[in-house]
Amino acid sequence: MFTRDQRPVPREESPPVFHHTSRLEAFSDGVFAIAITLLILEIRVPEAGGGGGAQLWAALLARWLSYFAFVLGFGTIFVAWVGHHLLLQNLRAVT
Repeated sequence: MFTRDQRPVPREESPPVFHHTSRLEAFSDGVFAIAITLLILEIRVPEAGGGGGAQLWAALLARWLSYFAFVLGFGTIFVAWVGHHLLLQNLRAVT
């Protein structure tokens, strides 16, 4: 980078692109939100057939593995999200 009289500007004088980490935090929160949204797209409403509460519970129990996988994936993403925010608390600026 040069000034008007074509002298190079020292690297220390160049301003950082972002002064705060809020833009990076907002972007990463969006990425985590998309990941969680993609998880829920695989959950289907079971066909209960209109027989009442007993058939609904039976249909829900038949899909227990799908619900367990969602909770496990959600927990994994949540742990990564918390770790990411703890990491970003230690930053002063992002360039």
